[in-house]
Amino acid sequence: MSDLVGDARAWSPDAQEAVRLLAVSALVEGRDRVEVAALFKVSVKAVDNWWAKWQTGGRDALLSRP
Repeated sequence: MSDLVGDARAWSPDAQEAVRLLAVSALVEGRDRVEVAALFKVSVKAVDNWWAKWQTGGRDALLSRP
């Protein structure tokens, strides 16, 4: 994970997707959203957006679009 430091928008689509899925998985396991944001070096707003997408669209809502 240490190579995923920096602006997440610069990461490959696969890396972005993996982080979204891992972050939501951590939230499902009960981790705090601020902790998840720090863990994955993203904003709390990003974590909140991913959580909302997951709640409405499930895993498919977090997948990268071609």
